[in-house]
Amino acid sequence: MKMSTYPPYLFSSLNDFENYKSQNNLVKMCKQKTTPLKIGLIIKISSLNLRVIPKLAQRRTDIAIMKKRPKPLPPRKS
Repeated sequence: MKMSTYPPYLFSSLNDFENYKSQNNLVKMCKQKTTPLKIGLIIKISSLNLRVIPKLAQRRTDIAIMKKRPKPLPPRKS
């Protein structure tokens, strides 16, 4: 199975998401970056960059593609 073929997935419960993760061996990829979700959406953005986007309060979910932002450099200590 190619990594680049993941479509967005909608999970109706945390349990569904956990089952999906274990079936597809996503636990390592998700790491600590995935927000704890009740009902959420996981979107494949680039290789091994999976994000969970919490479902919005509305019934209809607008999907925002979250792009990787470079981390700001820490302030230099003089």
